[in-house]
Amino acid sequence: MKKFFQVLGFIVLFIFSFYYTEKTVSVVKEYDDIMIKIKEKSEEYNLNSTDAVIDGNTIIPGLSGRKIDINKSYNRMRRYGKYDENLLIYKNVLPSKTVKNNYNHYIISGSKEKKEVSLIFIVRRKTDIKNILKILDVYGIKANFFIDYNWLEDNNDLFLDLVRKDHLIGNLGDNMRYTESSFAWIDTVIKRVGKQKDRFCYTEKFDEKKLNTCLANKNYMIKPSIKTNEYPYKDIKNSIKKGSIVSFEVNNNLNREIINIIEYIKSKDLEIVTLDKIIDESINN
Repeated sequence: MKKFFQVLGFIVLFIFSFYYTEKTVSVVKEYDDIMIKIKEKSEEYNLNSTDAVIDGNTIIPGLSGRKIDINKSYNRMRRYGKYDENLLIYKNVLPSKTVKNNYNHYIISGSKEKKEVSLIFIVRRKTDIKNILKILDVYGIKANFFIDYNWLEDNNDLFLDLVRKDHLIGNLGDNMRYTESSFAWIDTVIKRVGKQKDRFCYTEKFDEKKLNTCLANKNYMIKPSIKTNEYPYKDIKNSIKKGSIVSFEVNNNLNREIINIIEYIKSKDLEIVTLDKIIDESINN
């Protein structure tokens, strides 16, 4: 029995010794110049997240914030023996209202806080996209091609070319009619052959039936913020801004003006990205 209490006393002593050692280390760390500097900078460098803007049945993506991971930053700097802001480690702070997995709203824009726009090319049955692809290649731009059921049947090789070149492919159904068979077939091809994680539908008008079809298949619904008409370059000059999602009919006018359109967008210091990027709410540290 005596031996039992001796062992028990040793264990208790060990636990308390460990506890107070940890306590001492924590106290010392709090008064370390590196820790003090990190905490001072956290007020300066931390960024609040921005919630997605939901207005009725529409949504605009939000933006994650960032927060300095104090302990990880401290441990990294201790190895170097000094404070260095280049060694700060951040963690993302997600918005409470988010576009992620929000399939029952129309996405009408990207975040107004990022200098990004996205270009959609509507690809109908007889649409020839070769010239557009050639120009995008020259500029190193990735865009979005919303393809029609009939076009896909006739252009398997071009579809694979879009996949290889990392363009995003959207589902246009049967000439914007989202019947079960046409929608499901394109969706399956995009998912299995294109290996796209995020998939997208398209509409120019509010259409609850179409929205529900996309919702049931976990596709985001895009309603462009700019629908170009007969003179796309003029429409771009009049309306382009941060977060714009622009759609084009591929025709002779667009083929003539696409270079000027790209150059104008670049002159406004806007980056052209695919839809999965423009709805991405993460932030670069």
